[in-house]
Amino acid sequence: MWPTYLDISNHIPHRKNRLYLDLKFQCEGYITAWELRAAAAGGLYLDVYRHSDTVAGAYILVSRTLVNIPTPGLYKADLDPADYIKIHPHDVVGYHFPTSSGPDIIHEVSSSASMSGMSYTVDQLSRLYADDVYGDDLVVGSTFGPMTPHQIRAIPNIKPHVTPGKTYTFKTRI
Repeated sequence: MWPTYLDISNHIPHRKNRLYLDLKFQCEGYITAWELRAAAAGGLYLDVYRHSDTVAGAYILVSRTLVNIPTPGLYKADLDPADYIKIHPHDVVGYHFPTSSGPDIIHEVSSSASMSGMSYTVDQLSRLYADDVYGDDLVVGSTFGPMTPHQIRAIPNIKPHVTPGKTYTFKTRI
């Protein structure tokens, strides 16, 4: 289940990159924009990963988009048509930071924080990979994983806009 609105949060994760294993696109198309609710101003890469055909449990970074958020709050980054991101069924979303220092930008609903008042259950949250990889250590074509999924589950406050004329759909369980 992907967030249906972008004002949810019960946790700001540590400054680690994230790959949400269960937030899988169910359609083929193009990402035309990214939308997010930022906890702070700063830069981060919004990533698309594809399951590796050669390394079990690993993912290949197929796209990264650097966004520079000027102020906390709702932010939308429209992509130039030449920069639309081709997605395939089962691609997943993640993010990473340009450097190891700076503000923690992304809110998420997380099983590691109180879920009181949240409209999500732990079972609706995604398994994730989290690691200390920054900037150009993670470039298009890089392999991320394999590793054991993190013990927490989460959904980030990131929403990709997918075209043509479709809303995005995700499957939350493998």
